[in-house]
Amino acid sequence: MKTVGRAVIKAKEKDTEDTDWDPAWQRFAGLYRSAWSDVHVVMMNERLVLLGGNARGIDLEVYLEPIGNDRFTMQAPNGSGPVGKVVRFV
Repeated sequence: MKTVGRAVIKAKEKDTEDTDWDPAWQRFAGLYRSAWSDVHVVMMNERLVLLGGNARGIDLEVYLEPIGNDRFTMQAPNGSGPVGKVVRFV
């Protein structure tokens, strides 16, 4: 981490600066069901946040980072969960 940590943080800051919130993404908020669990997608601070049925608190949030064409990658501030998984709304 000492070697690459600062470069990763700098790259991440650049990515977030380039991404503007699109109000149209509000349409993706809602309850999504699968065979494994229910997930609520909610809007918080101009960001789509995933809250699972087993969520222990908002500090464990997983959010969706836009990558274009109604596709997002899952991100988590604490690095846990399905980070990097692509989510596509159809």
